[in-house]
Amino acid sequence: CASKILSHYGLLLFRRPLTDAELEDRAGLSRRMAERTNDFYGGMQYALSMLLQLPDFTFRTEVAIPSADGKSGALDSYSRATRLSFLMWNTTPDAELLRAAGSGELNTSAGLAKQVDRLMASPRLEAGVRAFFADMLCMDTFDTVSKDSLHYPKSGSAMASSAREETLRTVIDLALHNNCDI
Repeated sequence: CASKILSHYGLLLFRRPLTDAELEDRAGLSRRMAERTNDFYGGMQYALSMLLQLPDFTFRTEVAIPSADGKSGALDSYSRATRLSFLMWNTTPDAELLRAAGSGELNTSAGLAKQVDRLMASPRLEAGVRAFFADMLCMDTFDTVSKDSLHYPKSGSAMASSAREETLRTVIDLALHNNCDI
């Protein structure tokens, strides 16, 4: 039972299936802690907490599969799903995208196009585009810009917030609603 739970959450947290060794190690920890505390859920808490502390959760690691000639490579399907999801939604892949990665669907042009179309049609796309442009344009620094209050008496944190929101709404309108070049 612990292995099934850890396998499910490992896929969601690591954005790829746990290896057999990883799963065995975490299930063993859960079992040992459950025996010590005489509580199955207490053991699961330790094992799941361990998953949240590992670099595979914190960092997005990409795995490339070398080509037959060994001179080039392509991302494995789970790395592709993760990159696609963070680019378009600014978050981890959903269950459907992970399923497509697991089945190898993302390694085909048709399967990749199907998933891109699905991600583009989602309401989550706007949040991803906003995050992309806010990061690219360093909008987190708007609040630190100071203006001479004699020349710009209305300048302040409200103005910075409005400028950030106006810019993002313009980008969203141009890119997503009017299909314009930004």
